[in-house]
Amino acid sequence: MEHKFKIGDRARNINTNAWSSTLTNHNTDFGVLGKKGTIIEVGVSEFTRNEVVVIKWDDGGICGKEACCLELISSLPEKWAVKGCKTLEQNINKVFKNPRLWTGDGDTLYYFRLGNEWECEEYLPTGHTIITEEQFKQIVEKGLNKTEMKTYKVTREQLAEIYSIACLGWKPKIEKITNDALGAFGTEGELSEEIVQYMRDAATTEQRPVIDRIFPKPKKIVTKEAVGYVNIYKGGTFGVVHETKEDAIAINIGDAIVIAHEIRIPYEVEEEC
Repeated sequence: MEHKFKIGDRARNINTNAWSSTLTNHNTDFGVLGKKGTIIEVGVSEFTRNEVVVIKWDDGGICGKEACCLELISSLPEKWAVKGCKTLEQNINKVFKNPRLWTGDGDTLYYFRLGNEWECEEYLPTGHTIITEEQFKQIVEKGLNKTEMKTYKVTREQLAEIYSIACLGWKPKIEKITNDALGAFGTEGELSEEIVQYMRDAATTEQRPVIDRIFPKPKKIVTKEAVGYVNIYKGGTFGVVHETKEDAIAINIGDAIVIAHEIRIPYEVEEEC
């Protein structure tokens, strides 16, 4: 039979059915809708002949489910690692240019991200889920050689708000985005930066504030300089900073060594990335 899932696939729970597979018993989280995990085993029920899987939830629990109770999702676990091999190590170094990866035996290392840097350990880091080499290749192909692709958390209520202001031609698109991100029963999910930018670009002047409020753009601190003018008095004392040369000249009390001396004053502002 053709399987719906393969080992390493990411899946979301869409059914509250309690069921014990022939692979492993369900755990107490079998009925948590929207719960995400990674498929670690695939098989066929000897009783129903339906596809069954073992899924490792992102919080570490393991559960047996029928494949029909899960839906395939494309996002990676929040914390993931890839099992090393010599070929993969060479590819990582070629693409990510991180010399710290050239340590130890490449056949026993686990590679993972720590902030914006790549790290490697001989044991799977705590809290991390192993992804397949194929999934890792997809990351490389997307050009994620410095940072992970940004995602935005979103709720069903927020997507419903966007749907309420969408024009008739856009409503089906919002329905598809909602279904892809949340499934039939999920209440929270994630959207890629690409999808969010797609919505920003298509939004009208009236719709844009709603999109920007739900998906705020990241900010960065930028240092700029303001120009001011001061009078310098005996002893090197500076007078009050003025915005224009004329103001500095006008306020001179008569004994300035230098009139309207130009200075640059650094200040910080927040700007969108």
